[in-house]
Formats: sequence, structure tokens, C-alpha cells
Amino acid sequence: MLVSESFDQVTAGKLVDAVRDGNPVVRADNQRHDELALRLYDLPEFSAFQSQIGERVRRELETAAK
Repeated sequence: MLVSESFDQVTAGKLVDAVRDGNPVVRADNQRHDELALRLYDLPEFSAFQSQIGERVRRELETAAK
């Protein structure tokens, strides 16, 4: 199954054709992308920031529950 709703019509048509052809030469890239989100988890500053946000959310939820 292929969902192509979020692509423009030309791209969606190419995807549908590629799937229907069943050409074994057509493959998606399987490369590791250097994503910012993954790099952030390596930073101690990000971990501290994440803890601060979590604590703030917890306090606000406690206040709202009272």
C-alpha cells in the first residue's frame, strides 16, 4: 500500500507507477540522516533543558489540579 495524498500529482503519479511496475531496481535510499533531534540528545545542555520543561509542566499540572 502506498499513501500519496501529500505529494503533488506529478510525484504521486511517479510513485504509483514505480510501485505498479514492480521494478526491483527501483529502491528507496536507506541512508542515515544526521538529524538535529538525534544530535540534541547527545548534549548535556539539552538534557537539562528537557528536565526543566518537564518540571515546569509537572508544576503547572499540579496547580491546575488544585
